[in-house]
Amino acid sequence: MSNYSNSRSYLAALAAAIFVVPLLATCGVITEKSRIRVAKVGGEYFTRGDLEEAIRDFPAEEKPQIRTKGDLRVVLSEIIDESIKRGQATALIEQGKINVARQEAEVQYIMRYPEKSMQFLQLRDVLPESDLKPYEEDRELAIDREEERMYADRALIHLINEAVQNGSLKVSEEQYVEQYELRKGQMYTFEQIAIHGVYLPLDAHEDWSAEVTKVLERMNNGGDPRKIAETYGEDKAGYLEVGLTNQGANPKFTMFWQQASESEVGDVLAAFIPDWQRTATVAGQTETIPIPDSQLVFRVTQYVPARQKTLEEAKPALRSSVLFAQMMDRLREQSGVEIYDENLPDPGLYDIAMPSPSFDK
Repeated sequence: MSNYSNSRSYLAALAAAIFVVPLLATCGVITEKSRIRVAKVGGEYFTRGDLEEAIRDFPAEEKPQIRTKGDLRVVLSEIIDESIKRGQATALIEQGKINVARQEAEVQYIMRYPEKSMQFLQLRDVLPESDLKPYEEDRELAIDREEERMYADRALIHLINEAVQNGSLKVSEEQYVEQYELRKGQMYTFEQIAIHGVYLPLDAHEDWSAEVTKVLERMNNGGDPRKIAETYGEDKAGYLEVGLTNQGANPKFTMFWQQASESEVGDVLAAFIPDWQRTATVAGQTETIPIPDSQLVFRVTQYVPARQKTLEEAKPALRSSVLFAQMMDRLREQSGVEIYDENLPDPGLYDIAMPSPSFDK
């Protein structure tokens, strides 16, 4: 047993020695490869090491998927574009031409990461202040990133508006048509619906399922939902008349649209609606009407399905994308951007740790 153990230790040591020697011999190669230039921006060279560091600095939720050199080129181009926009933002901030309120950046962060935002609120309720501090710091750093991103985007919008006003940037009919042909398969009007019905707060009914069945039956028999709601009283039911657009951005209405989508005028349906603060105009005044978690029984009074947009309908969206692309082309040209595709590394090597990069003039 002792001889076996000794021989195994010897083999392990030998294997380690065989592995370490070539690794040490190639360290210089790895260092030199990290300094290979992959792009040029504003007279400065961007190296493989810089690219590696930039990708490593992406937040975990935004790490790009890089499987091919094509993917790598897209990521490099996006990093360069963001750098150019942030440079423009710095100049415009100094001139007092653009501004981002911290609260705006915080709202954008909450919209981008709703689950993380909710988790933070939950932790704030249960953790002592000392234990909460690391989470607060991470959150503030994330809001910093949102603020920087918003400044960069506003800089680009400011430059576009200036160029449009002075006539140096415009979209031709040919560009509209070209972009429309490329993107029309993704350009649709939103599904719209108008309904009226009865909502039954879940907390107000011991057996809300039975009540839903009763209201469904009455409305299918032609019953007026306003009068049906009145028979329950204010605490037990409410009347709702509303128009909704399915933009897919509000997860609250997912269950509603599962029932309402592709319906027909006259259909009587039922769906769950979560706690909802609805705005409505009453006697010329805008009021907020709270609707608790409820089962909604509704009749479809109008329905407009989603459809592909016409060229004219698509022009506002097309105009924005064309102007953004034109301005970025102009800024890249002004910055003298060059990308050296032949020098891009093999994406498969991204697991290799590279030394800290530096810019080479």
